[in-house]
Amino acid sequence: MDIIITQPIYTTLIFVAIAAVGFIAAIKPERGFTAVIFLTPFYILRVRNLSIPTNGLELLIIAAVIGWAFYCLRNKKMFFTADIKILALSGFIIAGAVLSALASEPALRLPSLAIFRAFIFEPIIFALALQAAIKQKIFSSSSIIRAYVFSASFVALLSLAGALLNHFNNSLFEGFLTYDGRLKGFYLSPNHLAMYLAPAVPLVIAQAVSRLMSARDPSTRISRSGKGFLTLMTLAGLPLADIFLASIILSALFLTKSFGAIAATAIGLWFFATIYFKNRRKLWLEVSAVLVLPLLFLVAKEAQVLFVDPERSSLASRLMIWRSALTILRDHHIFGIGPGNFQEYYLAYQKYFSPYLEWAVPQPHNLLLALWLQTGILGVIGFVWLIFNRFKKLVNRLKSDLNQSDKIITAAVVSAVVIILMHGLVDTTIWKNDLATMFFVLLNL
Repeated sequence: MDIIITQPIYTTLIFVAIAAVGFIAAIKPERGFTAVIFLTPFYILRVRNLSIPTNGLELLIIAAVIGWAFYCLRNKKMFFTADIKILALSGFIIAGAVLSALASEPALRLPSLAIFRAFIFEPIIFALALQAAIKQKIFSSSSIIRAYVFSASFVALLSLAGALLNHFNNSLFEGFLTYDGRLKGFYLSPNHLAMYLAPAVPLVIAQAVSRLMSARDPSTRISRSGKGFLTLMTLAGLPLADIFLASIILSALFLTKSFGAIAATAIGLWFFATIYFKNRRKLWLEVSAVLVLPLLFLVAKEAQVLFVDPERSSLASRLMIWRSALTILRDHHIFGIGPGNFQEYYLAYQKYFSPYLEWAVPQPHNLLLALWLQTGILGVIGFVWLIFNRFKKLVNRLKSDLNQSDKIITAAVVSAVVIILMHGLVDTTIWKNDLATMFFVLLNL
């Protein structure tokens, strides 16, 4: 569900709000960056009465990055702090996407470059700027994680409330449920909602565990007990609040009925348990058993659909899309077809196959295929190498002498990235500007 902004008065109000975020980022970068993270779903605001079509999230990112640049100039801080390898690999992805767009059909080049700007260039620049602020200790990564958890919780709560009100024929929330009863909220599909919610699950759980440990720490309780009853209630209440937020996010995620997202979340949480409980075998086995149960339920349900109508199942549809994508890739394996152009090529290649089960397919439902087709071989090499490099650094951080709280959060970030990559086996988990922004932010924390 997109909100199209065409009237000048609304465009003016949006620009005033965006300018305020930029001003805040120039004075207090933490508040500017966290505002962008929390407002990531505002990509649905489409501004169409400008010479270059854009959306709310793009404008927020641009404002925050400009504000950060002013802050760096005033306070003699570095705009980027990433090492040369990270910058080079990010450059590979950017260069690959530009070359892919320029190599596409002439009529598709401008739209393709616009997709590149929103889905690749801006998210990468924003993530690198945010990483620089964290590395220079202007604020901590926990602020960003909190903002994302609150954003995902708000989206989940709004989606659940909208679906409930939809049962009472409230036209404002019409479309929050699909015809077959899947929750999609204000997103284009249930899968898109699931893609945004799933990575937040290990983060909110880690936040709860970290706060529980803080509340149980005798030194923390003693040192803060003099601040009164309110502080003690806060110590006890914050973990409970996180548990409540986790239940909201998990409820909405489960109601999307997105098999890929739920399975990927279970795998990601298993990674989290493996990392954090590696020295507590009994607890690790108990957590693993709990995570296996929903997976078995989903596999059984998917298998039932597969046996009833195997030729029209979601798996059959995915296999057909992947065969078409691989055929396109065979003919365009060097430069790809350009960002955002899969739908046109998918339809053009239909003549080589039996009638498609799905015709409206903007992406190939696989992250690696999507990247290779839309950023070329240069972009996919940069992406895979970047993933390997960042995972290596995160694992080394876990092996270092971290305090328990930092270790929990780092393990959760690894798990969140694992969820995105695992879900990317059956869907295109970063090929929207909100999803791409969160992915590159998490990867660079």
